[in-house]
Amino acid sequence: MSKTSSRLFEFLRFITRLEASSTLFDTTQEEINLCQNESRSIALTNIRLVSCAAILVALSACTNVDTIPVASAAPGDTPGAESLESFDQVWDQVREQYFDYPRIAEDWEQARQALRPKAAQASSADELRPVLLELLAGVGESHFGIMAGSSQSQLDAVRSSQVDDEASSDGPLRSTSTGLSARFIDQSLTITKADDPANSPIRAGWKLEALGDQAMQPLIDEIESIDDPTAQKRSMLILQANVNGRLAYPREGEVLELRLRDAAGDPRDVNVQGRSGGMKSVEFGNLPPLSFEFSARRIENGNGCIGVMAFTVWVPELIDRFLDVRDDLFECQGLVIDLRGNLGGVLATMVPLTSHLVDEPVLLGRLVRADGRIDFRAFPRRVADDGVRLTPYSGPVAILIDGLSASTSEMFASGMQSLGRARIIGQRSPGMALPAQMLPLKNGDVLMYAFADYHDGQGRRVEGIGVVPDQIVEQSVDALINNDDAELDAALAWLRQDTAAP
Repeated sequence: MSKTSSRLFEFLRFITRLEASSTLFDTTQEEINLCQNESRSIALTNIRLVSCAAILVALSACTNVDTIPVASAAPGDTPGAESLESFDQVWDQVREQYFDYPRIAEDWEQARQALRPKAAQASSADELRPVLLELLAGVGESHFGIMAGSSQSQLDAVRSSQVDDEASSDGPLRSTSTGLSARFIDQSLTITKADDPANSPIRAGWKLEALGDQAMQPLIDEIESIDDPTAQKRSMLILQANVNGRLAYPREGEVLELRLRDAAGDPRDVNVQGRSGGMKSVEFGNLPPLSFEFSARRIENGNGCIGVMAFTVWVPELIDRFLDVRDDLFECQGLVIDLRGNLGGVLATMVPLTSHLVDEPVLLGRLVRADGRIDFRAFPRRVADDGVRLTPYSGPVAILIDGLSASTSEMFASGMQSLGRARIIGQRSPGMALPAQMLPLKNGDVLMYAFADYHDGQGRRVEGIGVVPDQIVEQSVDALINNDDAELDAALAWLRQDTAAP
């Protein structure tokens, strides 16, 4: 075990011993490796995404401490030599840090022999990246990927544009929100949510045929031609996550040109702009900003109510926003936590949230390595920061998930399910739930790699399996066209039944 990862593991072990009332601000949990090559490369280069990195989970501060500076090429170094050194960094790091290395040891040695000569021929980071992605695809698990070094330049541009003016709108990557989302339904990317449908020119149930000048069908066809089912599934998740990031969070002032097909089958060309609203860019480590939105509302239920909260990413600010509405939500007889489309975030953020939902200490899950483990335990939160007494929520909880509820969202849902504390409703999650670290490479790119396995409180592995809902509710175009939210409706029906007076 390297000194770098050993320090990180010990730091994680330390902070997870803290009281749940503490601010657990920094456990590392990298998200969906949208840049990973799953057996084939999917050409999304014509779609200007928020950035692959914008949907990854932010690194923790302790990871920043462990970051290895990227050295510039020394005078006389050839581009091929730099590529070769970067390849060796990736190969060595996986060999030393992958928690299940014996499983891939023989194949990993063979991959080095086959791909290292190709790396030596790469004259740039762009040429080397496909070679590294092919290498990492052999691991066969999530959270192994390569982030282009240009992501750091984008982040620097954002930071420099916002100096002394946090409200400035001049930042090139400052995002707004459109309230739109899409999922792969009936062989097409379909709009599943249109914000303020009364005033929006777009309706749920419409097909998304093109985003800008990028048609969707060729990308879908490319994915469907992949033979390996796991690679095909992950590739479709990558496509959906990228499209949703682009569709939901355009730059301020930018006009998205969408080609759609409505419920009657007629083509529609619609231009969309985002609005600032409740969206906020949140930064962690060396990654571009993550677009964070939080919402909470109460739905009337006879003489009472059902609370509904949703958020786009697990970040420490989530707890602050939750505390602002905690009392209003907890007055309700039932609670819905909507994690649909939530790709993950800072792993330890799930601990303080859970502490408001349990009345005894619980084990949500643990990180596992050959050299030890880290338990994620939540303790009932009974005292607020200002000394006011608190009572954890005792009513029934429903959690909504879908095929884009990944990583920390899966870990939380699986943990709450294993405790019998929540009913999980929706579609199976993608099974991409591993904690990861970043390693800067010689050529300026960044390696993301999983350093531990994750099991929920019952010892169930989430990676590669996902969370199986207690109640499976599939999405349908007909329901969307009728403005039905099938998953939420199912949750409300269960909560109303569970809270009905005897």
